[in-house]
Amino acid sequence: MPVRRLPVCPNLDQLKHQAKDLLRAIHAGDPSALAELREYHPDLIEPQSARLADAQVMLARSYEASSWTRLVQAVQLVNAIWSDDLETVRKLVTNNPPIGLLCGGLLIS
Repeated sequence: MPVRRLPVCPNLDQLKHQAKDLLRAIHAGDPSALAELREYHPDLIEPQSARLADAQVMLARSYEASSWTRLVQAVQLVNAIWSDDLETVRKLVTNNPPIGLLCGGLLIS
């Protein structure tokens, strides 16, 4: 199963649609979606009991993020950088210590 790559300018709404599509595919019994369920979901769950949160965590992990929250934060950070929104970059780095550690604190001083 290939790892997904975010586009240069990722779109959070598109990722939300991808998660909903993935959930529908799981419920429909799509073999590819079921394979992703087995590979990327942290727990063994029955396809018919999958919820949107399950599809979101699977999608995040397929993008090599640890969680849906981390994927959303990555998208927000990238988009803030591309739009030269230094205030949003500062907020993301300050409110999410692991991001701040990766940046070495350079962006919040």
